[in-house]
Amino acid sequence: MKYFSIFVLVLIMMTACSQQKDVLIVGLIRPSLNHLPVQIALQKGFLDSTRIKIHYFSSGWETNEALTASRIDVAVMPFTYAWQDVAAGYPVRIASFLERESDGIICNKSIRSVQELNDKKIGVLRASTLDIFARMLLEEHNIKAELVAFRSPMEMAAALTSGEVDALSYYVPPIFRFGDDYRIVRWFSEDYPNHPCCNVITRDETIQLKTKLLSGFLVALAEASTLIPLDHEAVVAGASSFGLTDSTLSQSIKYTQYMMGTEEAGKELEKRAARVMLESKYLSQKVDPEKVYLTPAQKNLLGL
Repeated sequence: MKYFSIFVLVLIMMTACSQQKDVLIVGLIRPSLNHLPVQIALQKGFLDSTRIKIHYFSSGWETNEALTASRIDVAVMPFTYAWQDVAAGYPVRIASFLERESDGIICNKSIRSVQELNDKKIGVLRASTLDIFARMLLEEHNIKAELVAFRSPMEMAAALTSGEVDALSYYVPPIFRFGDDYRIVRWFSEDYPNHPCCNVITRDETIQLKTKLLSGFLVALAEASTLIPLDHEAVVAGASSFGLTDSTLSQSIKYTQYMMGTEEAGKELEKRAARVMLESKYLSQKVDPEKVYLTPAQKNLLGL
C-alpha cells in the first residue's frame, strides 16, 4: 500500500508537470492598456484559452519579478525591465515590440508648455520607461527639473493631486482621469514617433520548451494588433475588462499604437534608453544588445 501511494503521488506530479508544459503562463499589468491585443486575441478566439493562463499584476516590477523567478513564461511590460534583467544575468529576451507611444507629461494647468517644466518636480515610475523617457525629453529640451521617483502609479497620482509634484510622466488611460485642473503638455511620441514602450518579453527556457505555444501567442498578438485601428467592436470587446468609458477608450487608442516586430529604429531608441539607464545607475553594467533580443536561431525556431 505504501509503494502504491508513492506511485500515485509520482504519477500526479508527472501529470501536473505535463499539463504545465502544455500551458503558456502570461503575465500582464492589470491597469495598463499595453495588453489590449492579448484581450482582443482571447475575445476573437485567436488564442486557445485552455492553453493560456493569465496572471495579473499591479505593476511592472511585480510582473518582472515573476518572470525572472520563472513563475510566468512571458510578459507584456516596459522594455526597461528586460535590459535590467540581462544586465543582472537573467536569461530574458525581448521577443517583439508591441505597445508603442502612449505616454506623456501631465501637469497642473499653471504650466502651459514643456519649457515651463524648468525648476519643477516631475513624478516618475522608478527605472521604467516613464522615468527614462522623461530623462531623455528633459535632456533634449535642455530643461532642468527634479525627477521624483515612485514605486506605483497610484502613488504618482496622489503626489500630483496633493501638490507634492508639479507634473507626472504618465500613461494612458489614467493620464486622462485627472480632470480640468490638469493639462498634457507633451506626448513622448512628439519627440519619438512610433517608439516602443511595452514589449513581449520571455525567457530562453520558454523559447526552448514551449516553442509552439509561444510562437502561436506571437502570431495571435500580431493578428489582434492589426484589428485595433479597423475594428471598433473588437477593441470595445477587448477593453471590456478595463472598465473604461467610450470617451476614455477612444482617447487612449488615439495616442497609442500596437505593432509587432523589432525593427532597427526601435532597437536604436532602446539602446539610447539603455545608455541613459546606465548613466542613472539603473543598469548594473553595460549590456550587449545581442543578448537582449532573440538570436537568429531562436527566431528560426519560433518561425519569425
